[in-house]
Parts: sequence; structure tokens; C-alpha cells
Amino acid sequence: MLKPKALPKVLEQANSHGVLGSLLFRQDGALIASAVVPGKEESISRAVSAIVSNLMASFDQHHDIEYLLIECEDGNAVVTKVNKLLLCLYGKKSAELGLLKSKAHTIRSYLEVPLQQVLM
Repeated sequence: MLKPKALPKVLEQANSHGVLGSLLFRQDGALIASAVVPGKEESISRAVSAIVSNLMASFDQHHDIEYLLIECEDGNAVVTKVNKLLLCLYGKKSAELGLLKSKAHTIRSYLEVPLQQVLM
């Protein structure tokens, strides 16, 4: 069983090699848990989750997407589904999309079963 206090610690493990934040949120953008590197504002997590949930919703209407890779001017992000939730990892431009996808896949694999028990 996954303890609520353990969730940010699981997400925090991805925050290295240019990854600035790891977020777990509902499909409507409501933040469930987050882990950001020290010095980054927590409010950024809410904004990222709201924007990314809208992006994912618009793309997912037309395609069954496993990963959404986002390349921006100042950084990169990857979004994937974990049961009924969304997982987003975002980072600096130096955090390559392949690295973000690999980390997201690892976290998703770890969280799928525990979250399935909670979200039934």
C-alpha cells in the first residue's frame, strides 16, 4: 500500500540531471503530489499541471497517447498516464526528452499498481 507521505518522495527521485519537477495530477489539472528542486516555486507546479492537462486532453481526444513529449524554448517536459492520473516531468533544456521519458516510464511502472488500488 502506498502511503500519502511517500508519494512526493517517489516523485523526488526523478529530480536530477536537469529535471526540475515531477508532478502527479488529475486529468482536470488538480495537483495530487509534486516534488520540485529546491529554489523553484511550488506555484509553478500548479500552473504546469493546469496547462499540461489541457494539452493532454486536446491531444488525447483524437489519439490514444502513451507519452506526450513537449519541447519548449526554455525546457522540455513529458506527460504520461498513470491509471486515471497524469504524471509530468519537466526540466531544463539540458534534460533531454529521452531521459525524461525514461524517468517517467520508471515512475509510472512503480506507481501503477499502488494507485490502481487507491483509485478504484
